[in-house]
This record gives sequence, structure tokens and C-alpha cells, in this order.
Amino acid sequence: MAAKAKKKTEEENLRIVRCPVCDGAGEEYKKDEKLTICKCQDCGLLFQNPRPSLGYLALQRNERFRDAMTKSHGAQIREQSKIATEIMKGFHKHTSGRSAVLNSFGKNILDVNCELGFRLREFQKYGWNVYGIDTSKNAVEYAKACALEVSEAWLDTVKFKTNMFDLILFWNNFGELPDPKQSVNMLSDILKPKGLIFIHLEEINEEDFENKRLFYFDQDSLRQLFMKNGFKVIHEDKEDSGFFFWIEKKERRTKDGGKDARRYIAVCI
Repeated sequence: MAAKAKKKTEEENLRIVRCPVCDGAGEEYKKDEKLTICKCQDCGLLFQNPRPSLGYLALQRNERFRDAMTKSHGAQIREQSKIATEIMKGFHKHTSGRSAVLNSFGKNILDVNCELGFRLREFQKYGWNVYGIDTSKNAVEYAKACALEVSEAWLDTVKFKTNMFDLILFWNNFGELPDPKQSVNMLSDILKPKGLIFIHLEEINEEDFENKRLFYFDQDSLRQLFMKNGFKVIHEDKEDSGFFFWIEKKERRTKDGGKDARRYIAVCI
């Protein structure tokens, strides 16, 4: 009886979704007892369909950080500090032409699904005003204990001021967003006119689909998502750790036919 009740609860948590790039339902690509992966026939994006509810996803993520307060995090802190340093170098290279870690007093950064806040702590050392969101209560409590400005929330539900952030980053978690298309549209509202977005994605391993990831973006599907929503790719490549892209907002035409040449977004994956 207990097993049947658990299976029924899991089925009730499932939600039918569509491809955020092409709005298609996709065809079944791989299925096991835990999840079904569909593939969009137009853009090739792999995604869970149906997918778990937001509440179920938040509970799963919270379990990942259950022992955060009692575990030792030395190695993870060093690793995430190095990652933050490289992101800062990229930010300054694309904003000032200097590939260096510079003091950035007064600049605002948002780390989406910031985990325990180790990347934010490194940014804070160089004068950044740091903000983070995560759907894990355990992760947020740990980050707050480190005196970081972090909220428990989904990106699509949190309220930020318009043109607030100089930099918004996603580290290996863009595929965990429940509605990537809506999130992309939201980013342009909370990002400053010359702000940048950094996204890093691991290469897809089709033999190891993770239940926590909803969308399995590759270079083509992620490029299409941004290009269809007002952005253009100015550079893309891959390295050992995954994919990275640089994307900027397309120039907007003003009412008198001139160009609004403000560059809004650079994206690294």
C-alpha cells in the first residue's frame, strides 16, 4: 500500500511541458521507471516531459544540502573561488578590455541557484554587492549564516528592481529552470543596460540523465533560445568543463528609425 501511495504521489507531481525553444511537445527519446526524456523534433532539445512539480523539485534540491551546516567545505570553497575569479576576469575583459580581477565597488551580481554562496563570497572580496537565490532552504540558511544576501525563491517568482544587476550568473544550472523562455525574458528587465550574463553548462551525458535537470541544452538549442528572444551570439566554444557562449542583446530600433545601440547581455556557457 505504501509503495502504491508513493507512486500515486509522484504521478500527481508530474506536469506536461513544451519545448521552450520551439513550443513543441517532443517525441519520447528515453524512458525508465523514474523519468521520461523527450526530444524536440525541430531544435533537438532534450527535456523531461512530463516533469515534476516545482514543490517536488525544491524538496529534491533541498535534500542535496541537508548536512550543509555540519560538513567540511574546504575543497569546494577553493574550487568555487577559482571559478568566480575566472568569471570576474571575463566580465572585465568584455566591459573594459582588461582580462583581470579588478575591484568592482558598487556593482551588483546575482547568482541564480547560488548553492552555499561560495562564488558570491569571492565576488564580495572585490567590492561587489552580492545577491543570490536558491530553491533549497538548507542552502539559503547556510549562505545567510555567512552574512550573504540570499533568498529562497525561483527566478521567475522573485522580485528585483528593473536594471539592477551588472552581472547575472548561472553555473551548471540553467537546465534546472522550470520555464527557460520566461526566465530569458525576465533577465533583460533586471539587468542593467550594459550588464552581462554568465552561463556555464556541462556537456550532456545521455547515459546519465539526472532527475534534477529539466532541460538538457546543448550549443544549438541554447543558441536558438536566446536568438529567438532578442539576442545574438558573438562567440561560442567548448572546453573540458563544458560549453561557453557570449551573447548580446540585439540592437533595438527607436521610433524614429535610429538604433538603440545599448548592449544588454553577454552569456557564457
